[in-house]
Amino acid sequence: MCAAAVEIPTRDTPWEQLLCCPITRQPLALASAEQLHAVNQKIAAGEARNLSGVLLTEPIETALVREDLTVVYPVRSHIPLLIPEEGISIVHE
Repeated sequence: MCAAAVEIPTRDTPWEQLLCCPITRQPLALASAEQLHAVNQKIAAGEARNLSGVLLTEPIETALVREDLTVVYPVRSHIPLLIPEEGISIVHE
């Protein structure tokens, strides 16, 4: 049985290609301005909780969105918070 070739990242590999969702391992990308606006509207309205159930009170300036467009992970002080509990659902209810 032959193993599939695996591309090993180098230091020239864009960081976006290295990051993945800590829950599903789906790729992440920078959230759009529209996605950030929608999340921040929910935060301002007192309707946003992270995946651990904590009510969010501070707006987010940057986030990474999961490939299936259902969860964003905030970026604070240039550090992506890729902890499962820090994810914020962006599924429209």
